[in-house]
Amino acid sequence: DERAEEPAFDEGEALDERSRRMIARADAAGMPASRIAERYGRSAASVRRIVNEARAERLRSLDLTGPEGPGFGAADADERFLAHDAVREELVLPVERTLDGFLEQAAAEPKPAAAEERAIAAAHCYLLWRARNGVESLPPYNPPASALDEIETRLRWAALLRGRLVASQRPLALKTAGAFLSVGLEELPPAEARQVHALVMDAVIGAARVYDPFKGGRFAAPAGLALNRALARSALATRLREAAEGRARRAHAAHAPVDDWTARLAGWQGWLDVAAGERAAADELGEDARALLAARFGWEGAAPRTVAEIAAERGKAASAVSRVEREALRELRRSSKSRA
Repeated sequence: DERAEEPAFDEGEALDERSRRMIARADAAGMPASRIAERYGRSAASVRRIVNEARAERLRSLDLTGPEGPGFGAADADERFLAHDAVREELVLPVERTLDGFLEQAAAEPKPAAAEERAIAAAHCYLLWRARNGVESLPPYNPPASALDEIETRLRWAALLRGRLVASQRPLALKTAGAFLSVGLEELPPAEARQVHALVMDAVIGAARVYDPFKGGRFAAPAGLALNRALARSALATRLREAAEGRARRAHAAHAPVDDWTARLAGWQGWLDVAAGERAAADELGEDARALLAARFGWEGAAPRTVAEIAAERGKAASAVSRVEREALRELRRSSKSRA
């Protein structure tokens, strides 16, 4: 159909909201800006502007409120809050696919040192503060891609730090659930064990989101309160506790699947992180492309880096780094679909 190949709009005609959403969706799916521009009769620059405005709108929709510490606005704040090794290294989070995996991770989790915990929590709050102020500073139209990328990268970093806080409280989550239920999670039927696991991990995630390290207390205190509150309010947990009284105990759920709590740390992960199924195909990428994505998303434990930071490290233009990233992400999507 020749007419289907013709531009849907003249360059000067304003696009309606549906068309703008479709452009943003096509970009998120990995379609090149040149193809989107051809489809809608716009320039590639116009497409990028529309995409950036959609990114800004999504960022504005987030609730980035959180504790604010002294010194956040200081000139040396980055050095003060983001220089600690615990904030920049070993940020890879464990993915527990089964209940016995969760039990093993909880048993092996060392008690966090107070200074390390405080550094992680303070950096988490600072990154959210930076992101919040960055969003408030965005212009209403045509926001710079570099400003958007800095905000998005800081949010990825904040989610990893939140995950470190949550992971440190897995022993407490397991202990609190067992004490409330009068039975271990591994002794529950698989479906119930999965639900209780999600309940307690979501409670700790919620506590980490609002934890204020500048008040002086350790994270275990608000995490414990959140766990007890969540269990007390859960009809499922109450029913399981009542059913456990007087019942012979036996292992049910050791190999039961559990949901990945690391994907529920923050509301922005669904559109700022690479989906697990796509990331699984990363080994099929070339070495350069895979290393770039690892740096962008913090896959190897280091803090995520912006396009500008990677460009400076590699001595390349930011546009060249962005192009490699987009091509690598498109390849991941193709590989993921071919595996499905």
